[in-house]
This record gives sequence, C-alpha cells and structure tokens, in this order.
Amino acid sequence: MKVVISSGHGKHVRGASGYIDEVDEARLVVEQVALQLRASGVGVTTFHDDVSQSQGENLDRIVDFHNSKTRDLDISVHFNAYNTTTKPMGSEVLYVSSTGHDWANLVVDAICGVSGLVNRGPKERTDLAFLNGTDEPAILIETCFVDSKADVDIYHAKFLEICNAIAGAIAGEEAVPPPATSDDALTIDQVVAIMTMAQNSAIADYDWKDRGQAPIGMTEGLAVMFAQMLKRLDTDTESVAMAMSEPIGSHEKDALSYYGIQATGRENVLRKLFTFMYGLAMRESKGNYTEGRDTTVPISDMDDPSIETEAGMFQQSWNSSGADDEMEWLLEAYRDGGRGPGYVQVFKRGITLKDTDSLGSGDGYDYQELAKSNPAFAVEMCGVGLRCLYNHWGPIKRYEVEMRPEAEELLDQVEAFIRHGAEPAPPSTDVAAAKEICMEEISAAIDDLLIRVGAVKVV
Repeated sequence: MKVVISSGHGKHVRGASGYIDEVDEARLVVEQVALQLRASGVGVTTFHDDVSQSQGENLDRIVDFHNSKTRDLDISVHFNAYNTTTKPMGSEVLYVSSTGHDWANLVVDAICGVSGLVNRGPKERTDLAFLNGTDEPAILIETCFVDSKADVDIYHAKFLEICNAIAGAIAGEEAVPPPATSDDALTIDQVVAIMTMAQNSAIADYDWKDRGQAPIGMTEGLAVMFAQMLKRLDTDTESVAMAMSEPIGSHEKDALSYYGIQATGRENVLRKLFTFMYGLAMRESKGNYTEGRDTTVPISDMDDPSIETEAGMFQQSWNSSGADDEMEWLLEAYRDGGRGPGYVQVFKRGITLKDTDSLGSGDGYDYQELAKSNPAFAVEMCGVGLRCLYNHWGPIKRYEVEMRPEAEELLDQVEAFIRHGAEPAPPSTDVAAAKEICMEEISAAIDDLLIRVGAVKVV
C-alpha cells in the first residue's frame, strides 16, 4: 500500500490558531503518522507547503503534489476551530467518496477510541478542494479543535496515541506496535524540572561565537537527553550509554582526547561529552534539529548522496556509521519505533522548523529523515560518533567547537538532581508552558506517567 499524507495550509498561508497552531501541529502529526506507517511497511510520501502565498495557490499546490504520486490513499491533516471554549469539541474525518467514507470511519473511530476525544464521526463534504481535486480516495482529518481547551489538553497528553491510531487504522490495527515503556524513562516532573534549570542557566544567555544565543529548546533538550543517558547508564544492557561514556581514548579517534579534555568515571565523561555537544550543535546548525544538508557541497561532488548527505542538529552523515556498530543499531531501533522518546516538543522551542529534502535511498535516506525529525536519535548518533570518529566533523578538526563551563555547570545541576534528588532551580515564569509542552510526549495511559519510549517525527 502507498499513501501520500500532507499537512493542511502552509508556512505562509496559516490556518486556525488558538491554544495551538494548526499548521505547526499538523506537520507534527503528519510526520509521526508517516514514521509509524513506514515501520509497518506502508509506503509513505509526506508534503508540507512552504512556498504558496495565497489560499488558492496553496490548495492547488497540495492537490497537484498528491496527484503527481502513485498511491492508494490521500490524507490531509488539519485542526478544527469554532469559538474559544473550555468544553470538548472532538475529532472528525471528512470524505467525499464511498471509499473515502470507509477510511474516514476507520480513522475517526481509532482517534477517538484511544484519546477520549468526542467522536464527531465521518462527515461527507462536497465543497473542499482537497477532497474534490485528488484522483484517489481521500480523507481530511480534523484532529481536534485548536480553540477548545479540553481538546488541546487531550491532544497534548495523547499525541503519540492519536498518531499511532491513525497509522494503525490505515495499515491495519495489528501492524503498528504499541509503544513500550522503560524503567529508565524520565517522569514528567523530572523533565519539567530540567527544562526549568536550563531556562535559568547561564548557558541559556551565552552569546556563542558567530552564532548568537542558542534556541531555548536546544539548551533544554540536551540537558534532558543528558539526564536520560545518565539513567540509561544504570542499565547493564544499555550499550549506547556505555559507548558514549567509555574512558577517554586515542587522540586519533576520540573528540574529547583531541581537545585535551580529561575525565575519569563514566558520569564525568558523559558530562564532558554533552558539554562538547552543546558547542558542536551551535557550530553546525545553531541548535536547529531540522537542519538539512550543507548546500555549499554540490550533490555532483558526492559519490553516494545517500550516505554523504549531512542532516540534523550535528550535521552528521550516515557514512560515519561504519565506525561503530552502535550507530547501525540506533537506526534500526528508532526506525522501528523501539527507542525514544524523541523530545521533539522540547527541542523545537525557539527554532524555525525547516522542510528539506533527503537524498538517495535505503539506510542513508532513512538516517537523514530521522536525524532531522527525531532529535534524540541525532544526539545519540553524535554521542557515539564523537567517541570514535571525531574527524567526521570539520569544525572539530579546526578546533572551532566551544567548550563552555556554563554548559557543564547546567549538566552538573542536572546530574545532582537525577542522582541525589537535589532541589532544582526556582521555577521560572515559563514552567507552566514547559509542562504543557512536555505533556505532548507523555502517555497518560501509563499509570506512573513515564515518558513513552517511541520515536517522534516532525518537520
């Protein structure tokens, strides 16, 4: 089966806005659903319109893109709006053909069944350009109401369940495995506390050389991932955390050794490594996890664009994976939805989301897609690569990466909090918003409110 799924409206043709923004959230849903469908063996092409300047141009561009592809089903993801309210409004799926009705019924029942959103049912609409213009059976998903506080709270808490349900309805209920949980997962309160520490830290205000201040999401996200890897160090079978925290090695391979960094003990090495990653992320992408390839390198200069194309916050490419088997394992784990979470809703704060094409095919293509959509994957890939193949990164070889003590001070505070329950920094005014953001990656179905272990995708 082949599916084309696009987000409604566009970068310059905005949709509904309320407690959340329709365009931003539709893109999140599209990419997460696509990730789950690919894990089920469904062929998926995604599309987001970053070009159109008018509604008519936007609709034509989306319809033309769908019709240019060979597929069995067209899906457009939207969010509804009516009037700002606290009451539940619900989800509905629109259709125009009889086949579309069948799909719409499956999808809306799946969404509402796992989330608790009010089921507004499948609804026939004969006046919509997307449904009328696409050549194959089509549905338009109105995920929930952006101006309903009740709906948005459910959407935040059940984001992964909703996306998983959509994918399951398309691929077959048993085709999409339910996300797993993990004993080393961080709790909601831990994530919120770490985000607060990051917001109040000196590194949040630091003016990086030639780069300016880091986006707050990067500052928070790397601190959260450091805490995640600390907890994974406690797991005897956690080979990636062990690879990242090995004793500092040879000058020829290890970035920490190349920079003359000294540390003993796994936790100390891990802290130094994440301090280094703050500097590398700012040097390579200004902390934007959706960064695409370095366009100064012509594609014609590449022997194999699949494996040589850089992607993500650290501008790593798949040809680095031969240095350590852990990187190939990470690709499989994240691609299959068996590792995470991606902390997308943390890392995306303060950045402009980019939509760039991935090149080639196979593992290299999948690597690029994941590196630009799942920041946790990019962090783990980079962490392993820095310990065994530092010369993969030009800025490292040229000693352009800043090692800032302010970053290490933040990580020291995070470690004390995780290891010893030390009191976090006093809450900032952004804590309420931070907690709401975190909830987008939390499964309320898990009794102890552990963060889900599953891949998250965004463009």
